[in-house]
Amino acid sequence: MTAVTISVHHYIRKRLLRTLYITHRWLGISMGILMMSWCLSGMVMLWQPWPTPDRVSAEKVHGLFHLPTHLPLINALNEYGARFQSFRLSMTGFEPVLTLVPISGPPVSIDLRTGRAGSITPNDASMNAAAYASSVGVQSPPVFTGTTTDDQWVLDTPGRLTGFERFRFSGPQELVVYISSLTGDVVQATDTSSRAWSWMGAIPHWLYPAILRRNPLMWKWTVILLAGIGMFLTATGLSIGLLRLRRRWPFSYYRRWHLAHHLGGMMFGLLALSWITTGFFTMNPGSVFASEREARSAVHVTGSVTGEEV
Repeated sequence: MTAVTISVHHYIRKRLLRTLYITHRWLGISMGILMMSWCLSGMVMLWQPWPTPDRVSAEKVHGLFHLPTHLPLINALNEYGARFQSFRLSMTGFEPVLTLVPISGPPVSIDLRTGRAGSITPNDASMNAAAYASSVGVQSPPVFTGTTTDDQWVLDTPGRLTGFERFRFSGPQELVVYISSLTGDVVQATDTSSRAWSWMGAIPHWLYPAILRRNPLMWKWTVILLAGIGMFLTATGLSIGLLRLRRRWPFSYYRRWHLAHHLGGMMFGLLALSWITTGFFTMNPGSVFASEREARSAVHVTGSVTGEEV
């Protein structure tokens, strides 16, 4: 091998290493805040997870069930193919409610006083909201602020597309309670503290601001892109760390902060890479983990009933 060839190889290697160092440096600067926020918000979530209603208080909102003396004709029992995979009786305010889940089509709520199908009225829903608030120590009256399907705090709550009635309560806690317009259940409840902790924990950790999360496809590919960049950043850092190791103490060509970054990165880099990579694959990029098997329907597991049997 001639001296010229050796010189060219040396030049190319030098340029590639420099490109690697510069790429890692500027990616680290641009992604560092995001990576740090992921770590810190994950720590917050160890103590303050996503807000959920108090389970015991939520179970108390439905009063004793009272059927009217004479049941009206319920036409919905003969609709929707006349078969239902589940049904439920509950009391929402003064309204006895029959909730039907047909084999096909959306669930339907029926007022057993009139036999009419439709959503639970905000007036009846407010009684359940007030009962929940009283159970958690809030005595102010509920203020109805509308029906929502894409509020920041219900974007991942099952059944949100049927609409949730939102009620605010004045007071130090600034309690907000969400009632299902289909069942009258308390499906979400937040207060000043839980909302504040969520903005420091779950929302930055999951990249969950409503403006992004309302578009599931955009949110998914944003997470995939940022996780992919994070994987590349960590992999380049580990590569540089291996190249700059020495055989004797302090095992690095760097000093001071650069030394701490080098050795700290080598110790925790594999952990960070595995953490980011597993998060990347949970998003199922390109549907590489999509199952070809047909999903088992709940009807196949639980069976169904006719309107007459209901």
